[in-house]
Amino acid sequence: MKKRIIVRRILLSAIFLMIILFAVIHYDSKEYSVNNEQAYVNRICEMTNIPSMSIAIIDKDVEIFLNYSRDDNVVIDEKSLYELASTTKAFTALGILQLEKKGRLKLTDSVDQYISWFEPEFRNERATITIQQLLEHTSGIPTWTICLIPSGTNENSSLRQTIEKIKNIELNNEPGKVHEYATINYDILALIIEEVTGQKFENYMKENVLEALNMQDSFFRTNNFSEEITQGNKVDFLKTRSFDAPAYYGNIAAGYLVSNTSDLVKWMKNVNRLFDFDEFTATNANHYYAGWNVYDDYVCHSGNNPNYASQVIISRNNKVGVFALSALSGSSATEAAENIYRMHLGETIKIGLYIDNNALLDFASIMAILFLIYLLLLIRIDSKRKAIWSLLLGSIFIVGIILSPFLLHYNYYYLYVWCPSSLLVFLTASACFSIIQICNSVVWLKCYKMKD
Repeated sequence: MKKRIIVRRILLSAIFLMIILFAVIHYDSKEYSVNNEQAYVNRICEMTNIPSMSIAIIDKDVEIFLNYSRDDNVVIDEKSLYELASTTKAFTALGILQLEKKGRLKLTDSVDQYISWFEPEFRNERATITIQQLLEHTSGIPTWTICLIPSGTNENSSLRQTIEKIKNIELNNEPGKVHEYATINYDILALIIEEVTGQKFENYMKENVLEALNMQDSFFRTNNFSEEITQGNKVDFLKTRSFDAPAYYGNIAAGYLVSNTSDLVKWMKNVNRLFDFDEFTATNANHYYAGWNVYDDYVCHSGNNPNYASQVIISRNNKVGVFALSALSGSSATEAAENIYRMHLGETIKIGLYIDNNALLDFASIMAILFLIYLLLLIRIDSKRKAIWSLLLGSIFIVGIILSPFLLHYNYYYLYVWCPSSLLVFLTASACFSIIQICNSVVWLKCYKMKD
């Protein structure tokens, strides 16, 4: 009994000590400005354990490239390639807007004019979604449909297969009424491009968008991992590890443009010319248009794939633009881009306490695992009431773990690909903890019954 108490106290002390150390590691009190912005990039990468990061900046007519590599043997520069993740969406939107200008489609056209078998429903009635609503994420298609996108390369999957997964989807909202970000909206746009042009999406985009902007190094990823691309990573148990995520050719238009900061400078310089943001009226309910979050002074977009992250932010007056690419999924690319943008507007910034969202999820999962061990040492079933409650709560938790993928629509394979492994270990540990408590309860109740 005394040993259990000592172990519990040691474990609880270790948990509190780890929390304090974690906070200290992720704190920086220095001030940063344009004069030491490379030092800022180095520091944010060190704090968040990012192996590689590349940042492109336009400040009036000046082009600036900032790069970071944790490994001295790995060269990272403006030619290093990364997956753009959801910042890809603006390129797909541009493909659609080009076709509109050519008179080959209208934004008010319904999707079923081009994809006849696409028949979503809202409240058990056939719903009509327009191209405009796809561009603005007001189609009503649920966010969780990202889990339905099949993995595969251009050899064994297609955009059509992705859209067939949702051809009869029950919408969350009436089309045009509510903004709900659903990555698959842009895969539908890509299939419309294929239907209108008769070309493969990636071929049309290369000829009409990438080559037109002289983005010679950029391409859409259509197959498995390529050695040309900077190695992607994910967070696992307080470290980063290389991770080759599955190919999702069926999601190519929403997250799988591959580019570098050399090409993205060309993109940023042309954004305000290519997109007429004045045509879009932002509201509190919706400020999303054509792959951009639109605000009075700037436009921006973030991106996250299982092993890459990105963030772009461009002023509406075309004076300042920042595009950050990270070889680690999470929120750090957004943090870096936004702060560097502020620096180039003349601000001095402090990092303070900053924890990447995936690193926080990873750490929280680890702490939860340790706390489960603490509970296992703490809980002792010594009465009928405790046994019944333990049996009841354990059973409810096990059922919850089994049913949650069906109720929340996010399956465990999705969690494996997109989240730190520590989360799955925590869920497994939780299930084991519940089973142990159920078994202990059943044994105690049987012994209690035998005594009676």
